[in-house]
Amino acid sequence: MTTMSRATGRDGSRGSAWMMAGFGLLWWLAGTGGLSAGVSPVLMGLGAVAAVVLFVASARRLNRTGEQEMFQRTGRVFMLVNLGQVAGIFVVVAVANLLDAQTWIPPMITVVVGIHFLPLAKAFGMPEFRWIAWIFVAVAVLGACLAAIGLPLPVTLGTVGIACALVLWGYVGWLLRIGPATAAGDR
Repeated sequence: MTTMSRATGRDGSRGSAWMMAGFGLLWWLAGTGGLSAGVSPVLMGLGAVAAVVLFVASARRLNRTGEQEMFQRTGRVFMLVNLGQVAGIFVVVAVANLLDAQTWIPPMITVVVGIHFLPLAKAFGMPEFRWIAWIFVAVAVLGACLAAIGLPLPVTLGTVGIACALVLWGYVGWLLRIGPATAAGDR
């Protein structure tokens, strides 16, 4: 079971950190991939380095204590929530393409991804996922404003992608800061 305390940290956070670092990299690559040719490869490379640093730091600092039990307890909810998320993303892309509104795809996907954190917060006992959810929704509103004023897809995707990456990587940084609850866990 995952435990958390401000004073002692959280056990079983390595898997969560790795997942967030990985998805942060995907958001980063999506956000930086459409930028100008001179800047994009450099930023994409920096994002890859950031993700590797977070993976390595998580492997060294965080533990897996209780992760297996938590997954056994919450695996069904995790699967259903993520199936719903994938379905929502497909609907967003299909509708936006039918309406020839591709600039709206990044902010609308961000809403879907953000909202998927709400049931996961309860299932995993991780209230900080609620913060991630609402920050993603705020980022989506910003992206929607950019789409509404007619800015092109690389601008909406760049804004939303980079912001979401920073949110997820910030969460990993927070996990690294609070550390594990036990001094010697399953490292």
